[in-house]
Amino acid sequence: MMVIFANWNEELATTQSAADELLQQIAAGTAASDEHTLTRLEKLATACARLAYGANSPASLTEPVHNLVTWCDHLDEPTWRASFIAALQSYPLGSPWQRT
Repeated sequence: MMVIFANWNEELATTQSAADELLQQIAAGTAASDEHTLTRLEKLATACARLAYGANSPASLTEPVHNLVTWCDHLDEPTWRASFIAALQSYPLGSPWQRT
């Protein structure tokens, strides 16, 4: 089913909401942080970034989604990926730069 949005703001709000909901489910333990879920998060992060940066409006990203985009930029690095999976256990998702 194809959804038609009135504008990029509406599409971004819907996409961010889906990402936020999935982040909450992972932190609550109702969704696993498996490969399928990580792929979904990456796709949502990419879509949000494309919408916000494409509209020259990166400030329109919520803080948790901005953090998700940052995390997803480096998921090909094994230690980064492991840290990301650990960070998913808390909500809201924190910045990767605040890791200890």
